[in-house]
Amino acid sequence: MVRAEALTQKGRYKEAQNSYRSALSQIAAVAHRDASFDDIERQINRALESDEIRLGANGYHFYEGQWFSPEIYRTEFVQHGQDRVHYTALRPSAERFADPLVRAHLRAVFSNRLIHKNKVTCTALHLLDNGPSASRFQTRYHWEVWTFEGVEDGELTVDLVYYPREDHWEAVWLSKGS
Repeated sequence: MVRAEALTQKGRYKEAQNSYRSALSQIAAVAHRDASFDDIERQINRALESDEIRLGANGYHFYEGQWFSPEIYRTEFVQHGQDRVHYTALRPSAERFADPLVRAHLRAVFSNRLIHKNKVTCTALHLLDNGPSASRFQTRYHWEVWTFEGVEDGELTVDLVYYPREDHWEAVWLSKGS
């Protein structure tokens, strides 16, 4: 049981599950059991029913207080440094990169008019493709520009690629939204 608990602490849930099951088999093989064996058997069964063993042994991943299926982990978690994080955790970083691009685009579009105020808001970040060396995202922006002729607004999308090894963003497309 000590080995199974150590494996659980290391996140090696499948091995821990096997170790607990092995301990249960050994207890079942004991002919003359006293109350301490029953207590140990209850502890092992509780451990086998715990989320760490029940979910972790089936490939689920624990992240920020939640368990995620292997499919969601594979498709929605991106490499970030030495860790894998849910793609939404990269939104602030993506915005820091894309916001200046959107603002520069608006300055170019309105270059013949005097802008006295503008507002740029990232409304969404979508993960398009998730690979081990790069992940592709699309950011959606809503913008408003106040000129002395009036107020205009619209949507823009910026497609980005994130390279986790370098912790580097690259823009691959900027387009008018619907």
